[in-house]
Amino acid sequence: MSTNTAQFTNFHPQTPSRKIEDYADIINLPHHRSKIHPPMSLENRAAQFAPYAALTSQRDIVAKDETIAEQSML
Repeated sequence: MSTNTAQFTNFHPQTPSRKIEDYADIINLPHHRSKIHPPMSLENRAAQFAPYAALTSQRDIVAKDETIAEQSML
């Protein structure tokens, strides 16, 4: 039994549609700045998200593998 992985690669559950009015109570508040922790440097912020960069091309690799598999079945 084969599994079509394409149906899992773009899974996003339905989220309710939001309007700007939903945020009227907080939209004009000033941005929070911690009094205890100093701001994080841009280099450190980038390093936090670097591991996710490897996953951005995973979808392309899976799609390519599916194409190769489908062609070999023909």
